[in-house]
Amino acid sequence: MSHAIRHLSTVTKTFNLKGVYIPLVTPFTANGDIDFEKVEFNVKKYEKEATLSGYVVGGSNSEVAVLSPEERIDLVSRVRKLVNPQKSVIGGATSESTKQSYEMSQAMAAAGADAVLVLTPFYFKNKMTDDVIANHYVTLANKIPIPVIIYNNPNVSGINMSYKLLSKLAEHPNICGVKDSDIRKIGMTVLETKGKKFDISAASAGYLLPTLQMGGTSGIMALACLLAPEVCKLYDLTVENKINEALELQKRLIPPDILICGGMGITGLKYAMQLKGFEVGHCRLPLVDIKDEEKAEIKNVLKKYNFL
Repeated sequence: MSHAIRHLSTVTKTFNLKGVYIPLVTPFTANGDIDFEKVEFNVKKYEKEATLSGYVVGGSNSEVAVLSPEERIDLVSRVRKLVNPQKSVIGGATSESTKQSYEMSQAMAAAGADAVLVLTPFYFKNKMTDDVIANHYVTLANKIPIPVIIYNNPNVSGINMSYKLLSKLAEHPNICGVKDSDIRKIGMTVLETKGKKFDISAASAGYLLPTLQMGGTSGIMALACLLAPEVCKLYDLTVENKINEALELQKRLIPPDILICGGMGITGLKYAMQLKGFEVGHCRLPLVDIKDEEKAEIKNVLKKYNFL
């Protein structure tokens, strides 16, 4: 980008992304409705078992692509009422439309969200220049009363935001951080945003330790849904500079992260969560259950690394 970020927002960056966040899954009934009883069961289980900083509602793990804006807002409202008031709730306000992202963000703020997580629009990919992307985020950040967290997920969007663009957006007082999946770029973003109060969150537990060691602040990671106590322990060990212990735990977390979260996705994750005592229900069509041989792989990796 050739120009400095111009903003109208009067919000200051008081929100931060330190710690471990659960990107909640959405349990569905057999006919495709959200099973709110199971949502409540899972949140209460997390509240008892892990020292979390908060929850993300309406992200990739929530099957956001098949959730309506109204369903996402409803989930934010319900989760906010279930969790400790000291913990943050982040709403997934991703949309191809800046206007719809704004409307969802406003409604989520009214429902109790502390921030929103927004993926880059990607349907008109060849039109998504740095200036267009920046305008999307700045327009949103200028108009809403809660902070915006950028979600850089090229596996979904096909767009990998540069550290230079992220550094420019970090100048905005209501853009507070990024969830990123490129460990090399995370390192450069840490360097480029030094002093800008811009938090950097690992998108995978498979590289939480190096992210934190480079100056990142948190993790919003699918594996945390499955192994919340262990992921929180990895975070704590790293912050306490108990690096040898942290490294051993990091090594154990990599194989299930690669197989389940990186390989099988939400259908595999839901099955694994069921093995760990969560109530996950069904996925919403067109997603279908994983095959028996995949279930066996999941059981084997969890047993091999002492998670079952």
